[in-house]
Amino acid sequence: MNLRAWIIASALLAAAGGAIAEPAAEGDVQAFRRLRAEAVEAINAGDYAAAEAKLAEADRRVPNHPGLTVLRAKVDAAQDDMAGAVAMMDRYAGFGLTIDVAADEVLQRVSIENEFAPVGRRLMANDAPIGKLEIVGQIEGAYLAEGVVWDARRKRWLISGVHGRTIVAVDRGDRRLSRYLAADASVDSVMGMTLDAEAGVLWAATSGMPQAKDLPADHRGRGGVLKIDLRSGRVLQRYDAPPAADRAFGDIVRGPDGTIYVADAVVGEIWRLAPGGSALELLAPAGRLGSPQGMAVTPDGRRMIVADYSSGLRVVDLATGAVSALPVPDDASLLGVDGLIRHGDALIAVQNGVTPQRVVRLELDPDFTRVTRWRAIAANLPELAEPTNGVVVDGELVLIARSQWTDFKLDGGLRVDPPGPAILARLKLD
Repeated sequence: MNLRAWIIASALLAAAGGAIAEPAAEGDVQAFRRLRAEAVEAINAGDYAAAEAKLAEADRRVPNHPGLTVLRAKVDAAQDDMAGAVAMMDRYAGFGLTIDVAADEVLQRVSIENEFAPVGRRLMANDAPIGKLEIVGQIEGAYLAEGVVWDARRKRWLISGVHGRTIVAVDRGDRRLSRYLAADASVDSVMGMTLDAEAGVLWAATSGMPQAKDLPADHRGRGGVLKIDLRSGRVLQRYDAPPAADRAFGDIVRGPDGTIYVADAVVGEIWRLAPGGSALELLAPAGRLGSPQGMAVTPDGRRMIVADYSSGLRVVDLATGAVSALPVPDDASLLGVDGLIRHGDALIAVQNGVTPQRVVRLELDPDFTRVTRWRAIAANLPELAEPTNGVVVDGELVLIARSQWTDFKLDGGLRVDPPGPAILARLKLD
């Protein structure tokens, strides 16, 4: 395939993604998508200079996007600016990511430049294993694990199931597996979970996902929050969002005042349930975020850091719902973060949207207004296969290391039958 075709193909792949409603004022995510699409048009027209300008502006709106960085390298190469292309790939290597240069015709051309040799060594170094995971439990068969919490009083892990539409318990001592969630027809796929141990309540997000087993047709696309008795696993109440064409309530977190926050990763909204409230309220409407996933409330309880899968870390003002970018170091690429867990003055990010998939520790300033440092603490490990969420207990991160998401097709069918087991593993943090 010729050089231009390779660039166009990459751009179209990078531009894939669900559309979201346009807000009154164009936000960073919307601007990024518009600029990227305009760059693709310019590439199709052979106007690489215009494409370069559009991509540079997109980079300013959503910095450190891995796919965009590679695309910028290819556009540089198309203009015979090999120094620029090498610099872009050096920047990509600085993100700690890897890429198969030999499998790409354009990047292969860039890689023969003399100046590329140190970049190639950095990319190879990024392929080395980091950290060590110890398996805590496994779930055989089709389950599709998503979230995990620790029930300290009963010494058990509770693991939610997207396909299984239930929650199972894993005993910490003998690792015995047992069903936890009581049978309830109102339960769809069980997604993220959060505990109120003092009140004896488990809160869980639930959605009508296509991967759910035996899901009634009229449940598809709906989203809600389950209030569950922590001891018995009985559903006490369900709180639903208004009907929409499609919903995917995924991650959920509890604020210090007891407010429950839940993210809709498809519509791009964040909802909340006030303590003692009877209905969900919209906090951040569609258009401010692309695909909100993991969330962590700041220590002051006034803001929430949200992992927007498509644009990196964002800050949501819990009083107004206003959304802003969280500043990060120039070499930090934090798109594709699924789980986000606060650990003292740090955040632990589970990142499955990059290569390699990894767990990253983020140090923040005392006021939680910016990320000051980052480092990968687990990467290139055989147990990491579409990791999702975790919980910190006694200085260890216990996470869904292998979720089974890669074993399922987008339409819900099995890609691998039987799938490999879902894996719960732990990683020492301190």
